[in-house]
Amino acid sequence: MDYELIYHSCASENITPQDITTIVRKGYVSNKAKNISGCLLVYYEEFLQILEGEKDEVLALYKHIAKDSRHHNPTIVHQGEISKRLFSSYTMAYRVILALDIIELKDEMGVEEYEPILTTLQRPDLAKKLFGNVIHAVIHPEHIENQLSLK
Repeated sequence: MDYELIYHSCASENITPQDITTIVRKGYVSNKAKNISGCLLVYYEEFLQILEGEKDEVLALYKHIAKDSRHHNPTIVHQGEISKRLFSSYTMAYRVILALDIIELKDEMGVEEYEPILTTLQRPDLAKKLFGNVIHAVIHPEHIENQLSLK
C-alpha cells in the first residue's frame, strides 16, 4: 500500500522564481528515480506539497526537504496509507494557487479568499480537497517558467 504525506512551509525571504524552478525540476528527476509522485502548490509565500509513494521513501524525502534553507517551519499536515495516488501521473506537478482556486473551498474553510493556506490546515481534508480541485490545472516541470509569472 502507498503512503502520502502533506506538509506546509513558508518560503524564505530570499527565494526567487529561479529557486522554485530548480526545486521543481530537481524534484521531478529525483522523485522519478524513487517512484514518488506528488504536487507542489505555491500560494504567495507559502508552500503546500503532497508526496506519494512507498512509506520509507516518502518519509526520507520529507526529512531531506525539511532541511532545505529555501523554506522554513515545515509542518506535516497529514500522513497515512492510501489505496490510490492522486498524482500518479506526475512525479512532480506544480501549481501557483490563485484566489480563484480556493473560492470553492472558502465557505468550508471559513476564511477570506486571500488568507494564507496555513489558516486552512486545521483540517487536513481541506488540504487534500485543494489538491483534488487543482489537479486538472497542474504544470509539468518543463512548463514552469510560464506559471512563475503569475506569482
